[in-house]
Amino acid sequence: MKSFDLGTWWQSRSSNEKALVSVTVLLVILLLFWRVLIGPALSTVLNAKAKHAALDVQIQQMKELQNQARVIQLKPKLGPEQTKLVLESLTQQHFGSDGQVRATGDQVAVVFRNATGEAIAQWLLQARLKANALPGEAHLNRNAPLSIPANSVNNAAQSATWDGAFLMNLREGS
Repeated sequence: MKSFDLGTWWQSRSSNEKALVSVTVLLVILLLFWRVLIGPALSTVLNAKAKHAALDVQIQQMKELQNQARVIQLKPKLGPEQTKLVLESLTQQHFGSDGQVRATGDQVAVVFRNATGEAIAQWLLQARLKANALPGEAHLNRNAPLSIPANSVNNAAQSATWDGAFLMNLREGS
């Protein structure tokens, strides 16, 4: 087997071939240098402002949630009877005649029919803020929309209604 001698091979090349090989090797080295060292660092620097802005938004959202939690903690605790009255009022406000409140001992069952997702979300938010109540149990069933417009999936999601129930615990200071 014949061995390969790089020095001999290099000496046998013409000056044009030597220049072409040298330029090619230099380009490969520069490409590797760029891809391994410069490219990632430059990408980090260029994306830093956008990532920083996104983190600022997240921090602001977290501060708002923290303030909401403080407001809830500082709010005087309602007794079970007061909590039940607030939940009845909220149920009437958000679900109308399709909502019912039934109290049994230290729990309140809130049952609703044909409620929109937005009404349910608002009811849960208000129950948390005004009555300091969170559901201990939830049962939701999505009703199929009567007709789905062919032009929009979002319309189907917006027109869907829900039947369900929340079981709210009414312990002192719930």
